[in-house]
Amino acid sequence: MVAKTKAKLNEELAQYDFWIDDVIVAPPYGNIIHPFTGQVKKIYDLSVLVEITQNDKDDEITVTEMNHRAIVAKAAAEIITKGPKAPEIIDPNANKKKPAKVVKKTSK
Repeated sequence: MVAKTKAKLNEELAQYDFWIDDVIVAPPYGNIIHPFTGQVKKIYDLSVLVEITQNDKDDEITVTEMNHRAIVAKAAAEIITKGPKAPEIIDPNANKKKPAKVVKKTSK
């Protein structure tokens, strides 16, 4: 795995502009006949996992069978309301303590 710099990671995330708790409207797909509204719960490379919060009455059975969740392509989703901004990505190695130096005692 290639290590990415903090700036590169932030740049890649900003390209999509999706954050956890954003409210989106998604087009119909699969057995869902009408567009639906939901809240972003997880972000993948090209899609998001959405908890469906509002849907048409005709789609109620299908949405229930899907446990009120759907995977939506980022390109197809439209953000209605922005959630709280995600915190800046922190370098995971920044707070690691350096190993203590071992001092060997010499006997006299």
